[in-house]
Amino acid sequence: MKSTYRRIIILLLIAFVGSGQVFAISSVSKFVSIADIHFNPLADCKPSFKSCPIAKKLRIANYEDWDKIFNEYSDKQLARAGQDTNYALFQSAFNEWQKVNQQEHPKFGLVLGDFLVHAFRTKYIAYSHDTSRSGYEAFVKKTLQFMTSKINQAFPETDIYAAVGNNDSYTGDYSSVPDGSFFQDTARTWSILIHNTDNRENFIHDFPEGGYYAVSLPHHKNQRILVLNTVLFSAKARGVHVDQAAKKELAWLHQQLMLAAKEKQKVILAFHIPVGIDVYATLQTKLTSVVVYWKPKYSQAFEAELKNFASSIKEILPAHIHIDAFQVVMINQLGEVPVSFTPSISPIFGNNPAFKVFSYHPDTLNLTRFDTYFYPLKKGEYAGWRKESQESTTLSSARLR
Repeated sequence: MKSTYRRIIILLLIAFVGSGQVFAISSVSKFVSIADIHFNPLADCKPSFKSCPIAKKLRIANYEDWDKIFNEYSDKQLARAGQDTNYALFQSAFNEWQKVNQQEHPKFGLVLGDFLVHAFRTKYIAYSHDTSRSGYEAFVKKTLQFMTSKINQAFPETDIYAAVGNNDSYTGDYSSVPDGSFFQDTARTWSILIHNTDNRENFIHDFPEGGYYAVSLPHHKNQRILVLNTVLFSAKARGVHVDQAAKKELAWLHQQLMLAAKEKQKVILAFHIPVGIDVYATLQTKLTSVVVYWKPKYSQAFEAELKNFASSIKEILPAHIHIDAFQVVMINQLGEVPVSFTPSISPIFGNNPAFKVFSYHPDTLNLTRFDTYFYPLKKGEYAGWRKESQESTTLSSARLR
């Protein structure tokens, strides 16, 4: 590849179908997709510190004053490979999002989960010396308010639909409390990202129950986005009544797809944790066992929905793996569904920070192209954000003939 950006093109061939173009070149609309920011507001605190002044200041201040605190106290160097997103990297991404919004005029945007840094509570306790649950929850809430406000500033007139990631919780990684305080607080926080009145009201009503919701695209009422909380389906999911909540979400998904089919709507499925095999975890076992992302019973139920509603589902958009990947899911003789992953802003696993802008046919929702905006991390060198394009001709050939 021309750039140094790491891209993996994956072909997931479930079954063979006849030839035919998936992606048509025509007049296009665009949307932006961001994932796995993993923002660490305490990145400037070090293990050697007995106390961390910035931690105290952030805890006391309103989130609206956080920019001032970061500008005064935070490191101006971007996070390096092996680290989660610090303020400098978050601000750099924010500036690039603003440019993209002004230049590309996206119709909508997605943030596909994992807003929060890995092991957030451990870091919070270490640098704040506050072990209280209420103190930690207040700091998480404030962090999400700050991030949401910045995203809203970057896309001031664009509806942004956010998904829950496994790190987005008051109670720890992969932990969920259906209808709990995190979902209730986050519904209020994220609601400012949705400007369309009907969609915002539906989000505020539906999200607190389990972190999932549906919206109809304002520009095209025959198009629907279903934002799922796939943390509930995860093989690592934990929490009281999580299985009950997962079954309820699957029932909701079925009803939403039935409604979309009845109203002849085209559907995008957006979520954080993908279905399928966790390749990295499987390799860690030296191939002695296969590690899957979801519990098998939920994977099977989801695949059944894909088969039943293949004609309605136009794209599946997951994240979580931190890299740029593309799949084509072929469903018996019923059709095929593109699956396009959004890479991470966080460079913790050695990847370059990145996000994507998709081009799609405004009437059919067929993807025609995507542009990956990435920041090549080079020691001692300011490279700036770059753009790499994947044309529709390449996408349409990425399948078995």
